[in-house]
Amino acid sequence: PERVGAVLAARKKIIVSRVGEISLLIAVLLIGSTLHTMEFETVFHTMAAMAGPLPVSLQWASGLIVLAAALKTAQFPLQGWLIQVMEAPTPVSALLHAGIVNGGAFLIIRMSPIMSQSITASDALTIIGLITIAAAGLIMLTQTSIKVFLAWTTTAQMGFMLLECGFGLYSLAMLHLVTHSLYKAHAFLSSGSVVDIFRTPAVRPAQSTPTFWQWLIVLAFAGLMTLGIGAAFGVTLESQPALLALGTIVAVAMTQLLLQSFKAGMGAAFIVRAVGLSALVCTAYFSLHAAFHFMLATSLPAERTANGPAQFTLIGLVMLTFFAILLIQQNLPNLIQYPIARRAYVHLYNGLYVDIPLSRLLQRFWPMKTAPYDQPKGV
Repeated sequence: PERVGAVLAARKKIIVSRVGEISLLIAVLLIGSTLHTMEFETVFHTMAAMAGPLPVSLQWASGLIVLAAALKTAQFPLQGWLIQVMEAPTPVSALLHAGIVNGGAFLIIRMSPIMSQSITASDALTIIGLITIAAAGLIMLTQTSIKVFLAWTTTAQMGFMLLECGFGLYSLAMLHLVTHSLYKAHAFLSSGSVVDIFRTPAVRPAQSTPTFWQWLIVLAFAGLMTLGIGAAFGVTLESQPALLALGTIVAVAMTQLLLQSFKAGMGAAFIVRAVGLSALVCTAYFSLHAAFHFMLATSLPAERTANGPAQFTLIGLVMLTFFAILLIQQNLPNLIQYPIARRAYVHLYNGLYVDIPLSRLLQRFWPMKTAPYDQPKGV
């Protein structure tokens, strides 16, 4: 209680959580008054048998569920509380980022029979997730604190989960939720080891920057590998365009992996191993999705196919966003020499200042007795 940053973070978390819970409560009351039941099984059977447009009350309920999930998962620009609770001890951070913050994504998955029939709410989830991925994906590149960096990655991953739900890929979102919990718990609990790794003297191989043509060839190869392995699992552009579009992220990951072999200047054997590992990652992606889809087939609605220009536009924006992040990540050392990039770096390091108005407003109406407001380090 004597630490200003801890008090501020706790108060923000209180406000955000209460607003999210009130939104969820109103949504529950709207669902109960419209369907005359609050039993999950009855609600889902009723939704499955419902024909015609979704009632206005359920559309409002789905919108409130989106709001509750966005607040619970620290979506941009209301992510400040999640970043600032880095004031907590590292094991507490691991519990928060590997468990509690997943509640918003699980809420959307649990309410998927209603959410899948609300196109407006689904599109809102997609847009919120895409904005968060773009902002957090750039901001995290500038962070110097290990825990703050991990917090921004959590925000981006939560946005990714909401994006998957917005596209109707609920089984994929559930797979993502489980795997993110495992890796993020490990990342926080082992974060102290990262400092030791950087302190350890090591002879690093000479790094060479891949040429534009190498970059293009690797990207095309990764994309073709994703399309080929996806087709082997029955995923095509006609049947599941959204799932294939999210395979773009796998292609981006494989591109990052393969480019390391060019940067390190290793021989053909190293490149072959990188290609094999990339194929293994891509196969695991589609295999695990198929497994989760099979296990959850009776619990989740059918995957919604893209219909209409709005959905295809969002799919295109997702692909462009991830390719742009890949391009910036690979060329960040070269971009920083330009004045506009240096100015952008400073703004990104400060989180684009989106959390400062809330901090000042909170300090005005709920002043802290410990000390004047001081923006927490790394935010």
